[in-house]
Amino acid sequence: MSKIRNNKTLLKHLESTSEDSRFDLGQLSDEHFLNFQFEDQYGFGNHPNRGLIRKRIVELLFEIHDRWKIELEKLNKPYYLAIWLCEPQIIRSEVVCAIDERIERYTDHWFDQSKKDASIRTEAYGKSQDQLERFTWERKNLYDTYENVDYHWPKENYKNPKQFYKYQRFHSRIKKTASKISDGEYGKTYYQRIGDVWVGREKN
Repeated sequence: MSKIRNNKTLLKHLESTSEDSRFDLGQLSDEHFLNFQFEDQYGFGNHPNRGLIRKRIVELLFEIHDRWKIELEKLNKPYYLAIWLCEPQIIRSEVVCAIDERIERYTDHWFDQSKKDASIRTEAYGKSQDQLERFTWERKNLYDTYENVDYHWPKENYKNPKQFYKYQRFHSRIKKTASKISDGEYGKTYYQRIGDVWVGREKN
């Protein structure tokens, strides 16, 4: 989907979230996980984080979570279900669920623990405060990721040589300022911390 850059248009699209975020049992059965992320669905654009956009996204996170919980309970088996509330990039927030071997992956290994204050300010979410208090929240690090493979194309693969040098300079800066670095199948991955992910799971 192309990026939505107009806030009014994005707000209009958010009203179709109920249909767009339907619980896909087929995908869950095949892949053992299911997620709905606003950025993936509606485009990142200028990532509006204030006003009606912000309020509506937070409200919809709880609506999706509760609808998915009803369906997951019908499976009569263990599952993972959480809200990943991203700050300040609220439009990156998502609802995530998993079953079987994927449960452990999402429960323990997905995010780094933040070293900052671990208490979420529920009062910062207005009318959604009561909803937030239904959950326990863990503060994690939100990263942008950059892989070597994305920047190691030969110069001749670029239509414009200026673009080649632009990407090389950008990647050089990323390598110098990365919050963390890991080794993967295709070389090093560089992580830039850009905010927080508040991982919320409903209290028992």
